[in-house]
Amino acid sequence: MSGGSFSVDRELCRGTGLCQAMLPALFGRTDSGYPAADTGELADERSVVLADEVAECCPTGAIEVFRHDPVHE
Repeated sequence: MSGGSFSVDRELCRGTGLCQAMLPALFGRTDSGYPAADTGELADERSVVLADEVAECCPTGAIEVFRHDPVHE
């Protein structure tokens, strides 16, 4: 089972809330409306796929998803 991680570029993020609306379990929001996490771990392939879908919808491209390659770890 492979997982991954994600990061949110705070300089690109405009706080639209789309990521939080799509995947609230992963993307909480601060009081100022920005994602609560700058980075996070994704435990399994399903989480990676969901985070990828959110990243693709981000209007500013602020979310990047990284897949862990268990063969090279």
